[in-house]
Amino acid sequence: MYRMCDLTKAVNDGTMCIQNTWIRSEIAIVGAVLKNLRDADSGVIRDGWTVASVSREERPESYLIARVHGYDDLSKKCDG
Repeated sequence: MYRMCDLTKAVNDGTMCIQNTWIRSEIAIVGAVLKNLRDADSGVIRDGWTVASVSREERPESYLIARVHGYDDLSKKCDG
């Protein structure tokens, strides 16, 4: 199961980066610093993101995959 989380990470210039993403429920713990987090778009593995907030709602992986495919189909349709 997966939960929607807000993640934060400070970068070298002092900027705080924020992203929201679905992560596995067992590691979706506020304050946890994540290692080996794979970027779904680029495939690059990143370390150092801190879990800032976690949704109560859990979703199975099949739900997430269906949403990604639906989004891809909509993007293709809208982009012509």
